Amino acid sequence: MSDCAEGVVPSSWQLLIFGSASRCQGSGGRCQARQDANDIDLLVVYPAREWAEAIEARRQLATLIAQRSGMVADIVLLSRDEEAESDFAQTESARPLVTCPPGRANAAASGSGF
Repeated sequence: MSDCAEGVVPSSWQLLIFGSASRCQGSGGRCQARQDANDIDLLVVYPAREWAEAIEARRQLATLIAQRSGMVADIVLLSRDEEAESDFAQTESARPLVTCPPGRANAAASGSGF
């Protein structure tokens, strides 16, 4: 992840978007939240030993998304092992996402901001 993650999701974790709010365009797989979506579905993949931090990150992300987009965030937390066993990201066609402050979305080379 780039420096646009604002410290909410550590760079060693994965933050992905899936569901009705995701729309990927272009060959680079850049995703944008659809204007007609009612919520944003996110997947956070974290190291199992960091579950308490993951719960706090989910709270912070939900607040950040509500403030920036006015949308509700449904955030799924899976440890790396859980995600590998379930293959959730692939099954849901989840795409990498970077949360960026307003005006800095272009700074994120892989993903898009809110």
